[in-house]
Amino acid sequence: MFDLVIISYNNKTLTSSTIESALNNTVIPENIIIVDNASTDGTVPFIKERFPQVKIIENTHNLGYSRAVNIGVEQSKNNYVVISNNDVIFAKTSFEKMLEAISLIKSNFGVIGFLQYYPNGKPQFSYSLFSGIGDAVLHLFFLHTLFLKFFFLLRKFNLSPRLIPVGYVDGAAMCVNREAFKRIDGFDASFFFIPKMPTFVGD
Repeated sequence: MFDLVIISYNNKTLTSSTIESALNNTVIPENIIIVDNASTDGTVPFIKERFPQVKIIENTHNLGYSRAVNIGVEQSKNNYVVISNNDVIFAKTSFEKMLEAISLIKSNFGVIGFLQYYPNGKPQFSYSLFSGIGDAVLHLFFLHTLFLKFFFLLRKFNLSPRLIPVGYVDGAAMCVNREAFKRIDGFDASFFFIPKMPTFVGD
C-alpha cells in the first residue's frame, strides 16, 4: 500500500478537492496526511469536519514546501508515499496505474512521476529526459514542446512505453520510495516553493 501527503497553505476548497479525488480513486491511500503551513482561511477546521479520517499536522508558521514534505513523509507509515500539492486533482485510476508501474520496476526506484494536465486538458511539462543544461537547450529551441506533443500523440494510440527513465519529475505530484527519500535526508529545506496554477494528474 501507500500513503498520501498533501501540503496545504490556504485555499481549503482546493485542498478538499484533492482529498476527494484521492478517495474516489480505484485504489485509495492507506493514510492521508495533510501538512498545513499555518493557513489563515480556516483550512484546518474545514478539513477536520469534512474528512475526520485524515491526519492533519498543523505547523505554527509557514515552513515552506520542502520542510512540510519532510515532516509529512516522516509521519507516513508505508514505503511508498505520494507527495502532492493541494491544487491537484487525481484521475480515477492514477494510483492503480502508479502501483502497476511500481510492480513493473520491482520497487527499484527513487521517484515516480505522474503525467500532468492543466484544467483545460493541455499537457504540462511534468518531467524532462535531461536536467540542467540539457533541459535548458530543449526549451531554448522548443524541442521540449515538440517532444511532449509527439509523446502524447503516441499515448493516444497506445504506442508509447509505460515507463520512461527521466532526468527529473515535477514536484506537484510524485511518488517517492520512502527508504530512498530518507537516505538522502528528504527535500532540501532551503527551497521554499513558489505555487503554480492548478494541476490535474493523469496516469
